[in-house]
Amino acid sequence: MGRSRPEQITPNHFGLRGGCDARDLNRHADLFGERFRSSVTDKQMEMAQGPVSAGTPKLVRMNWGVQWNYPVYKDGPEFAATYGGLLRFRGDILELGKRTIAAMEMTASNPKHEAGTEADTVHNSFIGFHLRTENDALSTWPSFDEQSTAYLARASNLSSPSGYAYLATGNVTEAAKFATLALTQNALIVVTKHELLSKMPSLQRQLDSLSWDQQALVDFIVLLQAGYFLGVSPSSFSMNVALKRHLKGEGLYTRPWKVGSNEGDGRSWLVGRYENYWEDWLFMYDSLWP
Repeated sequence: MGRSRPEQITPNHFGLRGGCDARDLNRHADLFGERFRSSVTDKQMEMAQGPVSAGTPKLVRMNWGVQWNYPVYKDGPEFAATYGGLLRFRGDILELGKRTIAAMEMTASNPKHEAGTEADTVHNSFIGFHLRTENDALSTWPSFDEQSTAYLARASNLSSPSGYAYLATGNVTEAAKFATLALTQNALIVVTKHELLSKMPSLQRQLDSLSWDQQALVDFIVLLQAGYFLGVSPSSFSMNVALKRHLKGEGLYTRPWKVGSNEGDGRSWLVGRYENYWEDWLFMYDSLWP
């Protein structure tokens, strides 16, 4: 008897409702359990099979992206706003992030510009950027030119007291390119974690010993502390930073901030496309635990 092949399933297909709009939030994926059990029973009857048991199991495999198929706020704000905190950052990485923040704030403490009006001033000492242009970024995502143009245009409407910004990116070449554009167009000095820690050998060695994704956690920690954050949609990293910053400012019972608007939430803004719920990955905003 050959090996059984698992049935491929997509959870949100079990939430389809006749006549509903294609943008309907997550196609009612919370109905998955009830609909899935009903589907299994129907197929058993159709194929005259016995019930599923330990001796006659049914194998299923969920298609890619299943983690984005459930609107997390259906579990209530208390659970949705705290569940993500169960995954703790390592103590040494947290400490390295705090030291990087201290270095960034020290760098930005050198006044370069007069502050603008109270309404358009970034009250913290620096702006945070996330430039997502690494090789694994999908071709449909905003390009370097689209990201950099939108970021610097947005930054020009903010008046940072110090004229400094922190950049998170894994692309060293385009980090330098972006820093040059920011300095030329906005008189904005952009630095990375590597530059900040270059004069502190022990911290630089600690940073270099981390894997690329562990180093990204340092960026995450620093960006949470920025006076204003500019990222890109649909990067889950940018989304998570923005949602975490929103939760930090608005509290446990706040709903996720509306994405794609000109105003953002006053703390963060993400460049991207916001026209189609599925094609533009907007479902991720409903499916992330901040």
